[in-house]
Amino acid sequence: MERTFGYMREDQAGSSNLRVFVRSSEFRVFVLALILMGGLTVGLQTALDSDGLVMVNHVLLAMFVVEAAVKLVAAGNCVVAYLSDFYNLVDTAVAVGGVVELGLTAAGVVQVHDPNSRLTPFMAARLLRLLRLFGAVKVTGLNVAARAVGAGAPMAMLAMFPLACIVYIYGALGCLLWRANDPVHFGDLWSSLVSMLSCSTIRSWTYLFEIEAYGCTRYTPNHLIRCVYPSGDKAAAVLFFVSFVVLAGSTFVGLVAGISVHILRQVRQQREECSAVLLRFNELHQVLTRLREQVDANSSTILQLKYETQDKRDWVPH
Repeated sequence: MERTFGYMREDQAGSSNLRVFVRSSEFRVFVLALILMGGLTVGLQTALDSDGLVMVNHVLLAMFVVEAAVKLVAAGNCVVAYLSDFYNLVDTAVAVGGVVELGLTAAGVVQVHDPNSRLTPFMAARLLRLLRLFGAVKVTGLNVAARAVGAGAPMAMLAMFPLACIVYIYGALGCLLWRANDPVHFGDLWSSLVSMLSCSTIRSWTYLFEIEAYGCTRYTPNHLIRCVYPSGDKAAAVLFFVSFVVLAGSTFVGLVAGISVHILRQVRQQREECSAVLLRFNELHQVLTRLREQVDANSSTILQLKYETQDKRDWVPH
């Protein structure tokens, strides 16, 4: 029977010894350690600028290249299937991108300590490798949380549509109401949308409320030069911002509750399906057990009849 090894089929994979090595727990722990060290060095590079980190990056790059090469050789004829996996593609991109970056640095195209280097996507790819840690950790709580986030992400994207509509409606309305009084935050539609999106976090709405209620004279000093027509309206500001905060907050709470209920229903449905499969398996096991008992009983009866027949033949006089 044909067996599969992740992206590799047993009859298509490379060397069996290399395949076993790649799938071993020791190799996986080594790879995870490299991923963690690579992510930490990326963070340290944002705060430190030393030749020691450059040397560490070179060593890690060499290990990444060896890791990618070993996995590609172990894949054998399944290289395309290997690269179709997102994490494997990121691993290969990190190795290739690191070699390209090293070559450009050696050629003088990119400076080692250049803060304006454009090769940041390769550094970001090294950070993306840290996502492997979620799947590698065998803690049940983390696995459940990661699966819950993955299951709720598509629904969350769809459920954010009502909140986006509310932000757009109030952004356009705020642009019409407060354009003259507050050209900084409501001077155009884009500024209005950004301001209302900031208000939806229930963080900066009080500052905007004071400006619209008492006029743009409440601007910070660096914005006072743009206060040309101060015209605050307390009633309109109260109605506008209080209704938005209540509506946006209730919508967000409803979205969170709806996504949570949806995930719980999915988990309950999966549990019921698993219970049904387990119940069916137990029923099949009982049937097979009864069949085995019947076969054993029939075998015993057949053997007993065989022995009795043999004994009768032995006692028959010639």
